[in-house]
Order: sequence, then C-alpha cells, then structure tokens
Amino acid sequence: MKKLGIIFFLYGFIVSILNIQQFLTHYISTGVGQNFAYLNLVLLVLGSLIFLKEDGVYSTTAKTWIFFYITYYAFGLVASITFDRLDYIPQTIVPVVYFFGFFIFFKTKKNQKIFFNTLLVTLFISSVFLVVFYHIGYDVGSFGPKKYGIDRAEGLFGDANNSALIAIITYILFHKFYNPKLYLIKFMVLVFIAYSIFLTFSTTGLFIFVLVNLLINYKFFTKERIFIALFLLPILYFGIINLTQIASSFNLREAQYLKVKNLENLLTFNLEEVDSSGRTGLLNTLLNFVYENPFIGNGIGFGNTMRGHNTIVGIWADAGIVPLIAFFILLGVYFNKIIRSSAEKRYYILAVFLTFLIFMTSLQTVINQPYIVCIFIYLGYVLDEE
Repeated sequence: MKKLGIIFFLYGFIVSILNIQQFLTHYISTGVGQNFAYLNLVLLVLGSLIFLKEDGVYSTTAKTWIFFYITYYAFGLVASITFDRLDYIPQTIVPVVYFFGFFIFFKTKKNQKIFFNTLLVTLFISSVFLVVFYHIGYDVGSFGPKKYGIDRAEGLFGDANNSALIAIITYILFHKFYNPKLYLIKFMVLVFIAYSIFLTFSTTGLFIFVLVNLLINYKFFTKERIFIALFLLPILYFGIINLTQIASSFNLREAQYLKVKNLENLLTFNLEEVDSSGRTGLLNTLLNFVYENPFIGNGIGFGNTMRGHNTIVGIWADAGIVPLIAFFILLGVYFNKIIRSSAEKRYYILAVFLTFLIFMTSLQTVINQPYIVCIFIYLGYVLDEE
C-alpha cells in the first residue's frame, strides 16, 4: 500500500513539473485535460490518507505555510464575497492540495530521498526539452514549430522566465549533488544546463545565474584567490560594460541582442534603461487595485487574472495587508533557518531560496506552481534536520 502511495505522489509531482496537462488539453481535448487534473488531485488525497498515520515528524519550518494559507484564504474570502469574485477561487486550490499532500508525505525520511532523486531526474528532463524545443523552433504557446524559429527558449511551460527558473534550480542541485566518478561528465552536464539557461535570454534568469554561481562556489573564494581576483576585476568590468559588443560577434536575433543589452544595463546599474518587457505597466495596473483595497484585497486569485508579474504584490492584491505580512513572516522563517544552518546546507539552499525570491518580482506564478510548492516544503524538512 505504501508503494502505491509513493507512486501517487511521484506521479503528481512529475506531471506538474513536465506540464503534462497542458499538452493533453491541446492534443486530445479540454475535457481530458480537466479529468487528468482531477485525477491528480484524487491520487494526492489518497496518497495522503495512506501516509497520514505513518510515523514521522512534521517540519516546523514548512508549517509556516499553513499559517500563511489560513490568513490568505480567511481574508481573501471576505474580499471575494464582497466583490463577487468567487469564480477565481478554484484555480488556487491545486497548489494547496499539493502542499498538504507533500507535507504529510515528507514526514518520512525515506520518502524525502525518493522524492529528491525523482526531482533531479525530472529537472534534467525539463532542461533537455528546453534545449530541444528551442533548436527545433517548437513553441508551446502555439503548440507547433514556428517557420522562422523562436527568439527565446520557453521550455515545457511556454514561458522563458519560468523555464529559466526551473533550469537554475536544476543547475544548483546538480552542482551540489551530482557526483559521477568521472568529473568530466559532471562538467558536461553543468555546461549543458547552463546553456539551457542562456537560451532563455531571461534578464532576471541570467542575473540570478551569476549570483547563485558565487554562492554555490563559496569554497573557491579563499583569501589568496580573493586577493588575486581584485586584480582581475577591471578585466571583468570591461567585459560587463561591453557585453553588447561581444554579443554582436555572434549571430543573434534582434530580440536576443536586446536581452543581452538589458543584462548589460542591469549589471552596470543603468536601471533606467532596463526594459521590463511591458511588465511595469501590468504591475502598475495591479497596484492601482491594491491602493483601492489595501486592507481586504480584491479576492482570491485576482492577482493572477491581472497578470501583474509579481507574486508578492499579487498576494497583497488578492487578500490585503495581513496575508502579505504572513507571507513575509514565512520567508523570514525560512531565511533565518538557512542562515543558521551548516555551511554544507546553507549556500545551496540559500541559492535556491534567492532564485525563488527574486523571480517573485517578475512572475506572478511562483507560489502557484505545484512543483515549486513541493520544493519549498522539501527544503523546510531539510532545514529542520539539524
């Protein structure tokens, strides 16, 4: 029975991270896609019942999500009823079901290990699709190849930023945990994953990629190497301020070249010239609704429908200031646990955490993606081991 429960959970996670439902909906029918989604939730509930009485200890760090969900739905429901926006609620339930299911599943140490191995495999598969879809010009948005190819790799989710997020998490975890006997194999795998990240031409993603490399390679920075690096900084800075000139030597599309220019502006703190790809306008529209109802919000799921491209502002727009404070408390608890953890855990978990946190400023879907919720819960359990 336990093996069946494990299959239920792994199945639910895999279909989430590989976005299987979207492909079923397009290539078969909307009905099949919906039934597939309902089946996933049913299997997660059944799996939860199987492991509910299993011996184990729940993560105190991951429990902060319960506090957040209670405040979010309590205050958000008031706003939904007030403004007659109850139709938005069902689409927000899926990640909550995943949370409670995997919160129960992870209390058994063996289940955590099985999940982590599955996570590594599915993350790498996602990176493979990211590269393959780009080179064959396959666009998930239109579910077919584009005649003149695509400007940016968008992966299984049809979104460059979402795909960059997944690829960066893949890079961090493979850098830390993938250790084949022949180091050359690891090097080639990391180069491939890094290549998949670059293909997204995500300004946010490329910036985070630089940041996480500094974190996960912390052992490299000895006093002697830092001293030597000081002499190399002028060369590095020269390269940064001339990124577009360097890029011009490659056969880049115009949209790709502009993304490189964007990254150059970001790294040189020329923030006024950073192109937000229209996200600033969408965010400002969402903020107008926030200012209208800052205390009770506009209703559960409202922020997603407005496509404000900001997870944190989306929470505020949905349910008001109290759930927003609850979410900051959640992030604070995680950050405190990370900083107080051993160096062996601290830097790779901090890299994952900062990846999620920074992408929250450009994506409205970070905490609405079931696979991300699962990773957040898993990290809570890892942090509580000490």
